[in-house]
Amino acid sequence: MTFVPSNKKQKELRLVLKQFFKKPIPAEFKLRLTLLIYRKTLAGDTDNYLKAFEDAANGIIYDDDSQIHDVRAVKLLDREAPRWEFFIEYFTESQSIAEYNDRLINAGNCNLLVK
Repeated sequence: MTFVPSNKKQKELRLVLKQFFKKPIPAEFKLRLTLLIYRKTLAGDTDNYLKAFEDAANGIIYDDDSQIHDVRAVKLLDREAPRWEFFIEYFTESQSIAEYNDRLINAGNCNLLVK
């Protein structure tokens, strides 16, 4: 499935992500996504920010956002340094939860979407 960004900010996010991720995590891996959204104000719906991130990362961080089996999104206040931080962990059907919890593969910051 090819993702077509719906707005300018998603296009900008995709460009940033492409600099750090050369190849998406294959579809056989299940993922846990933690998204920390630091904003100047606490306005806006957390689920909308989450969906925008999930869609923008399609085909870059992972093959498809249907791979995400566990997700947590938190909106936090940081007037001095608004940003997004994300953590992606992965596991396969044959791995135990303990192995899954130990597989932190990447963390990143994106300052594009919170101005």
